[in-house]
Amino acid sequence: DELATAFREVACPDVVAGDINARVDSGVYGAMVQRGYHDPHHDDPRQLVDYVWVYAGSGNQVTALTAPVRFEVPGHTGTALSDHTPVGVAIASAA
Repeated sequence: DELATAFREVACPDVVAGDINARVDSGVYGAMVQRGYHDPHHDDPRQLVDYVWVYAGSGNQVTALTAPVRFEVPGHTGTALSDHTPVGVAIASAA
């Protein structure tokens, strides 16, 4: 499990982000919540598989950003840059 390996390398990073390929009802998502991480997009009705999790104890202020449903390649109508729904957050450091 790549997340378990990452947590062995860095015990408690403030931010974990990436192409996780897991839905909100998955064991991976549940494990992140159990570790104390917050998904700023948890109320998003879209089926997300990419995440930006922020550790609740970090003190950072996090705001979910609204992103378009898909990004298209300019000049190539119908050609998406990704098959994933984009996610974004604004993070204001507590430090």
